Amino acid sequence: MTEKPQAHRPGLFKLPNKKHKTGQHRSKGALARDAKGKLGVKVKSLKQGRALSKAERKNKLQQIRAFKTEQLQEKQRLQGGPDRAPYLTTIISFDENTPSSEIIAKFLNADPDASSTSKNDWGGSVNLSCPRFKSRYCFVAPNQTSVDAVLNSAKISDVLLFLWPLSDEISEDCELLMTMLLAQGLPTALHMVQGLPANGKQRDGLRKSLTKSMEKWGMSEEKLYNLDTPADAIQLLRSISVIRKNSTVLLQRHAHLLVDRLSFDDIQGDNCTLKISGFVRGPPLDLSKMVHIQGWGDFPISRCDIQQSSRHPSMSVLTKQKLSSDGDLSTNQEDIDMDASDGSDCSKATHNSSR
Repeated sequence: MTEKPQAHRPGLFKLPNKKHKTGQHRSKGALARDAKGKLGVKVKSLKQGRALSKAERKNKLQQIRAFKTEQLQEKQRLQGGPDRAPYLTTIISFDENTPSSEIIAKFLNADPDASSTSKNDWGGSVNLSCPRFKSRYCFVAPNQTSVDAVLNSAKISDVLLFLWPLSDEISEDCELLMTMLLAQGLPTALHMVQGLPANGKQRDGLRKSLTKSMEKWGMSEEKLYNLDTPADAIQLLRSISVIRKNSTVLLQRHAHLLVDRLSFDDIQGDNCTLKISGFVRGPPLDLSKMVHIQGWGDFPISRCDIQQSSRHPSMSVLTKQKLSSDGDLSTNQEDIDMDASDGSDCSKATHNSSR
C-alpha cells in the first residue's frame, strides 16, 4: 500500500502573520463596513462614468496631444508666411536726441532689396516689404506727447520697439508713459540702444548701467540690440519676424484694424458712407456684430468685400519681380470690404480690410 501524502504542518517556530496597522485612522474596509452601503448625497448625484482601460487612457492622451499640436501649427501658419498681415511695430524712443522717425528711416534704408514703402492716407505709419525674410512690416511712430496715441498704438501692436538712451536715466514724462504701458499690458517688446562703443570697459560699464535702468521696470533679462549700422537694423528686422509674439488678452478676444485708407461716399447732409481699408488682425471679424470706431461710436456692418490691394504686395510676387528685369511693382493682395449703417451722423460705414 502507498502512503497518503501528508499536508505541511507548521513547526514549533511558526509565527503568526503581522496584522496591518492603519495608524490613527480607520482603514477603507472598516469605513465601508460601518457605512453598510450608504452613500453621501454628493456622491449619489454625480454621474459615474465608466472607468477607462489602460489602452483607452493612452489613446485619449494621444488624441489630446495631437489636437493641441494641430492648433499650435495652425496658429504658426497664420502668424507667418507671405500672405499674412504686416507685423505691426510701434516705436517708442526714450532718447530725446533721436526721434522715432530716424529709427524708421534706418529700417527703410537697411536692405537695398527691400520693396518700396508706402504711407497711409493719414500719414501715421510706414510699410516695408522685405523679400530677404519673406516678411512685411508696418512701423508706427505715435506722437509721444499724446498718451492716448501711444497707448492705442501699443494696444494693437505685434511688437514694441524701445530705444533707450545711453544715460541711465529717462525723463519724468517717459517714466510716466512707461508706467501706463505696463499697467495696460505689453505685447512682445524689443529693446535698442545707439552709440555703444565697439569694445572695452566703457562699453561694459554703459551696458551695465542700461541693464540697471531696465531692471527698474522688470526688464533686466531682456536682450539689448545695437542700432548703429544697416547690419544691426537687418538683424532687428529678422528678430521682429521670427520672435514669438505674446499678444495681450485684448488682441486675443477682439478683432482690430489699423486704418490705411478712408473715404466718404453718399454724403447727404449729416449722413454719409464711410469706407475704411486696412488689415484685420486678431480673431475672425463677426460681420453680424457692431464695429466700434474710436471717438465716434458703434456701427453695424452692411457690406464686406475681399479685393486686391497694391499697397502691400505679396512676397511671391516680389520674388517674381526681382527675377524680371523690368516691370512695375503693382501686385495686389486680397482685401476685405465691409459696409455698416447707422442712424447717427455717419449712417453707413464701409470697412475695407485685407488679410
